[in-house]
Amino acid sequence: MEPSLIYLETPEEVQLAYAQAASAIEFIIDSAGREGLRKIMDRMARAETRGASDSIRDVMGLEFSEFEGKWKGIWLPKS
Repeated sequence: MEPSLIYLETPEEVQLAYAQAASAIEFIIDSAGREGLRKIMDRMARAETRGASDSIRDVMGLEFSEFEGKWKGIWLPKS
């Protein structure tokens, strides 16, 4: 999900990044609820550093690598 969408070179890369972000947000909601997502976003907005790593750790109790592994390896979207 890095780098920012504005730095991606092809429409396909932008589509993939958007899909990844949407999937990760759905995973957060399924795992931590809408309130968890709100807390993560609020902490990100107030943080001095960029990114979601610290916020995810604080709210979900997962290091970013753990979050990413669970999101990529275990979670499948509800159909």
